[in-house]
Parts: sequence; structure tokens; C-alpha cells
Amino acid sequence: MQRFVSVSGKGLSLFATYAVEYGAPFVRMIILSHALSLTELGTASALMVTYATFEQVTDIAIFRFVYSSPREKFAEALASAHALSLLRGVFVGALALALAPFAARLFGSELDVQSFRLLGLVVFLRSFENLEPRVAERDYQYGPQLKLNLISNGLGLLVMTGVALATRSHAAIVASLLAQSLGALLASHALSKQHYRLVFRSPFFKAGWRFAYPLMFNGLGLATTALGDRFVVGAFFGVETLAIYSVSMLATVIPISFVAKVGNSLCQAALYNASATRPRFVARLRFMARLTPLVAASYGLGIVALANDVIGLVFGKVFMVDYPIIVLLALGAFFKIAHLEPLISLLLHEFRTAALAAANLSSISGLVVGAALSLLSRSLGSALLGRLVGEIACLWTMFTLAAEAMGEAKRDFLVSGAAALAALVAACALVFILHAEGALTMRLAVCGTLALLFAAWTAVRTWPFVRAGFGKGE
Repeated sequence: MQRFVSVSGKGLSLFATYAVEYGAPFVRMIILSHALSLTELGTASALMVTYATFEQVTDIAIFRFVYSSPREKFAEALASAHALSLLRGVFVGALALALAPFAARLFGSELDVQSFRLLGLVVFLRSFENLEPRVAERDYQYGPQLKLNLISNGLGLLVMTGVALATRSHAAIVASLLAQSLGALLASHALSKQHYRLVFRSPFFKAGWRFAYPLMFNGLGLATTALGDRFVVGAFFGVETLAIYSVSMLATVIPISFVAKVGNSLCQAALYNASATRPRFVARLRFMARLTPLVAASYGLGIVALANDVIGLVFGKVFMVDYPIIVLLALGAFFKIAHLEPLISLLLHEFRTAALAAANLSSISGLVVGAALSLLSRSLGSALLGRLVGEIACLWTMFTLAAEAMGEAKRDFLVSGAAALAALVAACALVFILHAEGALTMRLAVCGTLALLFAAWTAVRTWPFVRAGFGKGE
């Protein structure tokens, strides 16, 4: 139990780290939504989506390779990871430059192609980062990452605000991304104890590539799930509709990336540090399998209860959406969180990056469905329904691939997941039956009651695994 309390305390630092990383986009969108016209905000959203796609599709998570390498070979593994990161940056930067005209044309922003070209420079700058602050999390040390995120995101927001007020154009987002990349680059070197080195001729370089290349296919699946619908919306409905859609997604679904980062860092470290003791490892795995559905249900209930009110208050009433859209957002968020942990950490722990890639690639089915429905109905709900299909496909595939490794935790995950989904569906139905879409108090009462009941049920079922997995010893 003492160990559990200790890890939880360090988890607060992790929470702060990712709160900065994922809170910055909220602040950025708030500023831009009030400083720019709907058209310029839509173009800025198109640029952000394009940049995020390049980063996501080619995200090789190479620092995770260093994370799992022997401690006595840390310096060599880190230098090899830097070499791989640089090669990735050169390749992706050139790719972004070459595809800039196509991306601009897709969003109907042909006159802004130069802004799309500058995204290649942003990617290239990030490839020179020192990865040591990221690797430190394997020992529950999150301070370096927190400082890095404060510096890079703070600089990006400061520059963006100045440019936005001066130009009232999407140039603000380009300036912000460049400043953020430069800040991250400089801060990573200042906060690292290891000197920055590049080692290409090393067994770790080859091993790192074998670890990393399947994750590019994984990144393609993740990008499809997280960003593909915005390409559909931008291409079919234009940048103004994309601006409204981006705000809805930012306020309701994008924070899941924050949940994923925190959860993956804590879960992978917990499994890594318990791998030598099988009973402790199993207890931790079963604890995670029962806790994740609670997180997914609570998040979905929060969307049903508060999403439109938050969007209207923070970004403006022009960005509010109808209740069926809210329901689709809540269900999509639920299934996305459900396939995060412990499934991802378990596959990474076993170095099964190819299986992880296959699971996330299955989400492409949702993009196909969303595009087909958008052709037929021309509504935002079409894109969201396609997204939901992709999330369900990803969950089913990932669970199937990880089922054998989960062992006893498989049943825990299924039972808790079914109960969590039932609670969320019941809340959506009750809000509709009671005509409470516009009644905040009624929505809070319905969703809050169901959340508390499910949390109590989960706590009773989970407590034995807390004691067995996080008790005395490591």
C-alpha cells in the first residue's frame, strides 16, 4: 500500500506534465476562436490537423525503446534513438514539403500552400530533441518533462497570441508551431544530463528500427482514428464547418490523448516494475482491466452532462451542437478509452508492436464508413458515426490480439466494460426521455448518480487487486 501511495504521488507530477501538454491546445483554440474569423480559424484547424497527421503517422515512439533497454547500455541506446529520430525528421519534413500543395487543395486553401510547406520545418526541428527527459519517466521522474512542456508550450502560446492579434490570420498557428518546436528543442538539451550524440553503427540502432517501424503502421491507424474524420469534414463541408467540428472534438475527444498519455506512462511503468513477480504482475493487470471501464464511462457521462455548456461558455454559442452529436461524441470517447489500457501497455511490454499496429489500422474501417455516409447525408453526424465504427473495430481487434496475454484479466475487462457501457447508454436514454438536453441540473443529476453507483461497484471489485498489486515490496 505504501508503494501505491508513493506511485500515486509521483503520478501527480505526471498529471501536471500532460495537463500542460494537452491543456495548451485548449488555450490555443480559445484564443484563436475569439481572435480569428470562422474562415481563418478553419484554415488554422486544417494546418493543425495536417501537422498532427504527419507526426502521428510516423510516430515511432523511439524513446519507449530506450525505456526498455538495459540500464548499463543507456547512453548507447539513447544515442541510437537520436539517430533514428533525426532520420525520421528528415524523411517526414521532406514528405510534408512535397505534400503541401495536395493538403492545401484538399481543404480548399490553395492560396495558403506556403503555410502548409512550413509544417515540414516544424517537423525537422523536433527531430533534434534530446530524448533523455522523456525516458526518465521509467523511474517515475516526470519533472524534466514538465519543465520541457512548460517552456515549449508557453513560448508557442505567447508567440501565437502576438501574431494573432497583429494579423488576425492563420499565420498565428504557423508561428506558434515553429516557436513551440524551437522551445522544445532548446529545453530538451538544457534539461538533459547526457550529451546529445548520434550513433548509427550500433546494435541498438538496428534493434531500435525493428522496434520502431511497425509503429509507423500503428501511427497510421491512430491518425485515422484521431484525425481522419477531420479530413472528411474539411473536404466535404469546407473550412468553416471544420472550425466548428474541431472545437467540438477538442472539447470532448482530444482530452482523451491526455488520459492516454497519463494512463500509458503509469501502466507501463507499473507492469515493468512488477514483471519479476508473477502474482504482483497479474494483480496489477487485473486492477487496470477493471479500472479502465470506469474511466471510460465517467468520461462519456461527463460529455453527456457538460459538453455543450462548456463549448458555449468557453468558445461561443456558434460552436454548440445538437444532442445526437453529443451522444455520438460520448460513445466514441467511451470506446476510444476502452481500448487504451491495459491493452496497449501489455502489448508494448511484450514488444508486440506489430500487433498494436494491426489493431489501430483496423480503425480505417471507420474512415471509409464516415466518408461514405458523408456522401449520402452531408451531416457532421455521418463523420462521427464513422468514427464510432472505427473505435469499436479497434477495440475488438486489440482485445482479440491481447486476450491470451491478459489471462484472468480478460474476464475482468469484459464484465466491467459491459457494465460501463450500459451505464453510459442508460444516461443517454434518460436525458432524451426526460427532455433534459437543455436542462443542466437534470443532466448532472442523471449522469452524476450513474457515475457514483458505477464507481462504488468498481471500487469494491477492484480493492483486492490494489492490495495485492501495490502492497509491500516491488
